[in-house]
Amino acid sequence: PAPAGAGARPLAAPQRTAVQMLAKLSEPGKFNFEVADRACYALVEAGVCYGCIASKSVTGGEAMLFLAQARDEFRLQTSQRDRDAALAGGAEPQAFRRFAATLGRLVEGARTGGAESAARVKGQIEQTRAVMAENIDKVLQRGEDLEAVVEKSDAMATSADTFRRKGQQLRRQLWWTDMRMKLLIAAAVLVLILIIFFAVCRGIACVT
Repeated sequence: PAPAGAGARPLAAPQRTAVQMLAKLSEPGKFNFEVADRACYALVEAGVCYGCIASKSVTGGEAMLFLAQARDEFRLQTSQRDRDAALAGGAEPQAFRRFAATLGRLVEGARTGGAESAARVKGQIEQTRAVMAENIDKVLQRGEDLEAVVEKSDAMATSADTFRRKGQQLRRQLWWTDMRMKLLIAAAVLVLILIIFFAVCRGIACVT
């Protein structure tokens, strides 16, 4: 028995399909193939084949997850001795018949849980999409902030260049002002010396 998928048409002869599946399996591993209009999946481990027949709407991941659950339950409910006896061709242990009820519950859970799982996955996708959209908005906003910072940096650079040019002009103006002041003082001192000289010497008598 296996999950057939929501709304799937029951198989007319599931035992015959199972026999066709077993005929294709010869080595341990995971297998998938098609029989009629169904997808078949198998998990072969330690001489035991866990198989399921599902509609093509069931994904391979879902089918293999179901087989892994069936394998784990089978190992829990049966002993190694019972499995070895069955592989040796002995009578079917009572534990195998009890496992049939467990397998039925797994199949029913796979059938009813498919819609819930799909809804959950859809919700997770929508949530992820919303988070991605929010992150994109943040990135765009951050890009706008970066553009503003770049513009401010350019403005600051322009202001710094203007300040530098004005500083140079101011230094030149101050230098010329200082130089003019020094020249004026020197001229005043020279004039004062000449006045004193001519006053003491009564004209140019000292020179002559």
